[in-house]
Amino acid sequence: MNIYLKDILSTEELKQREYLDKALRFEKGDLDVLVRRKIEKRSFLKSLGFAWSGLVYAFKHERNIRIHSVCAVLALVTGISLGFTGIEMAFLLLVISMVILLELVNTALELTLDHTHGSSFHPLVKIIKDVIAGGVLLAAINSVIVGTILLLRHI
Repeated sequence: MNIYLKDILSTEELKQREYLDKALRFEKGDLDVLVRRKIEKRSFLKSLGFAWSGLVYAFKHERNIRIHSVCAVLALVTGISLGFTGIEMAFLLLVISMVILLELVNTALELTLDHTHGSSFHPLVKIIKDVIAGGVLLAAINSVIVGTILLLRHI
């Protein structure tokens, strides 16, 4: 079953969406100038500071980030204590970073949707949140499988 925006959104919401789509279109040259100016104004260290602030916010306010971080530390300590090879540690770090990255994307997307839609329920917002949460779940399951395979090789 396919779900289309026209089936979920009212006529007024579709008109607002079309208006926003038109308002957000830039000519290629305009966008290049806009991006160049933004990059010139922001130093690399300032950008790192913004990124660090985002990580701190997520860690303070999102329970799942803290849970994934604790699991990550336990997995890394276990890998080090069991003498995982460099490639095994690389695989472990890859799946850990994939889970945490997706959890960060999930947090950002949920905050954006909550900000734009407030406390009102919208079926499309629910679908979007469910889909990204499903992606986090798949990444977490994958990391458990990879971790178990690596662990079994050293027991």
